[in-house]
This record gives sequence, C-alpha cells and structure tokens, in this order.
Amino acid sequence: MHGLGKARILIFFKKKLEMVKSRFRSLLGLFFFMAISLGYAQNGRFQQAVAYKMEVDMDVVTNQYKGLQSLSYTNNSPDTL
Repeated sequence: MHGLGKARILIFFKKKLEMVKSRFRSLLGLFFFMAISLGYAQNGRFQQAVAYKMEVDMDVVTNQYKGLQSLSYTNNSPDTL
C-alpha cells in the first residue's frame, strides 16, 4: 500500500475516533445530568398508596355490570388532606 492509501485510512479512523469521543462526552454529560436530577427530584415529596378491591358480576346477555368497589387510601405525607 502506498502513502496516499495509508493517509486516507488514518484520516478515516481519526474521524471515527472523534465521532466516538463526541458521543461518549454526550452520554457522559447525560448520565451526570440524570444522576444529579434524580438526587433532587424527590425532595419534600411522599409516595401515596391506594389499594382497590372490586367484585363485579357481568350479565352477558344484557352486557350489564353490577358490583362493589372499595378503595383504601394511605396518606404518607406529614400533612393532613
């Protein structure tokens, strides 16, 4: 292989390397942004809980539903609702 072919190959690989470095920097920046955001995202918030219980009967002839539903809500916040 002569010098001109080697130069083209080197240029090709240098461009590819720069592209990989650029993507890596972008992904690294995104990772740090997400890590910092997640650390502060839930400050002062509380996860609420809801439990559902349903007993339903269906009349397939009339396509009517009859049933009972109970809902149990848990307030995990120190504030009252």
